[in-house]
Amino acid sequence: MQSNRTGKIGEELAKAYLLNKGYKFVCANYRVSGGEIDLIMMDGQTYVFVEVKTRKYSSDESAYEAVDKRKQRFLSSAAMQYIGKNNLYDMPCRFDCVFITGADEKAKIDHFINAFELVRGRYFI
Repeated sequence: MQSNRTGKIGEELAKAYLLNKGYKFVCANYRVSGGEIDLIMMDGQTYVFVEVKTRKYSSDESAYEAVDKRKQRFLSSAAMQYIGKNNLYDMPCRFDCVFITGADEKAKIDHFINAFELVRGRYFI
């Protein structure tokens, strides 16, 4: 599937970009029921849950619009499951978004630090 391949390329570009910024890699494609986190990185002592959206062309559907409240709830749920499983309740955490236009070394990368807050909803007890 072409879009899946584009997404994987985008995740690799985002990972390389963040590593170049001094982040440390923790894991990729962390899957749980109710969601997936594309990348989990460390920025100093802060766990960073990263959503990566890649578009081949700037005319494609906006990557910004793809991280809507519904997606934020899924990411929040997955992050809380990761935090619980790894007993990270006292660690600082945040959500970043990396939007990529293009799928090669000339891709445009927009990185939004602390892009949204933890979204509470029916996924939390």
